[in-house]
Amino acid sequence: MEMCDDIYANVDTIQPSASKTTADQNPKSSPGYQHSGRKLYRWTAVCLGLLCVLLLTAITLLCIHYNGVVNETMEKHRELSETLSLLTANYTAERDQLETINTILKKQRDQLSIDKDRFQKIISELAVESRVGSYKALLRGIGEFPFPQGAQPCQLQLSGENAIPLAVSPSGHVLLAASRYGRGKVVVAAHEDYIQGAIVIPAFGQFVKNAIEWLKPHSHAAVGVSGMSYLADHLTKSGFKVKSISNYDGTVGVFCREAYSDEQVQEVLDFVRGGGGLLIGGQAWHWASQDPGLDVLQEFPGNKFTRPAGISFTSKYADRGTFKVPQEIPIL
Repeated sequence: MEMCDDIYANVDTIQPSASKTTADQNPKSSPGYQHSGRKLYRWTAVCLGLLCVLLLTAITLLCIHYNGVVNETMEKHRELSETLSLLTANYTAERDQLETINTILKKQRDQLSIDKDRFQKIISELAVESRVGSYKALLRGIGEFPFPQGAQPCQLQLSGENAIPLAVSPSGHVLLAASRYGRGKVVVAAHEDYIQGAIVIPAFGQFVKNAIEWLKPHSHAAVGVSGMSYLADHLTKSGFKVKSISNYDGTVGVFCREAYSDEQVQEVLDFVRGGGGLLIGGQAWHWASQDPGLDVLQEFPGNKFTRPAGISFTSKYADRGTFKVPQEIPIL
């Protein structure tokens, strides 16, 4: 009986322990657990609040920055608009100015064209007057030319607007001619005897004096004579300052020579082009008969001096006889 009571007594003692163990095995119902949960919620709320503050701050800063960018962009746009307006105004003004200048230039161009035509007409008239004046000056005091039978001349070929026929046979053969080359002048005879014979044939004597006066670049110019002693004597007696020289030496204003040598071609051409005068005589038919395969116009020595001025010696015989001097320049 006593044993049974002890057992029940022990059972009653053990039961509270079992209840404690069960209570310990459920932590959510414990006061400590509930306190920790409340702390976690509070920290979460604080973090969310801080994030909201940071986000609001970031949004505020972005708004401020955006407003600044917008204001700066608008200011630049305003400046660009003002610049564009100014450039447009300047462009319009410059365009109007250029149009005005263009109109003025067109009027000036038209006027210059009119002036050019007028001057060309004047120059043409002066050229005609110059040719006529030269023709009359070279043939002053001469009524006819007696080309003697003893000397066989060649025909002279003329080209260009500067060449002037001075003595022409009835059949159109040119025996005396003149031309301008650069600032200088050239007189050509179709045989050297027409220059040398000046001392014995009055018409040729007068012609040579006229030619020297026409060829001289100035009144005091000396006359150089190469190899033609009769011509030198005639010019000396006529009152010209004469120098007998073998080649052009740069000290004379007029140079006289025969057409059978091509020494100093470039020097003489430069001399004439610069304003000097050249009197030259010869015939090419004999030279051509000695060298039949050569081109007379290109290779004959005298043509190297005269062809640039538009006068050429040819291999063709020219007429001889007494030919009248016409009042006007002959038309070939």
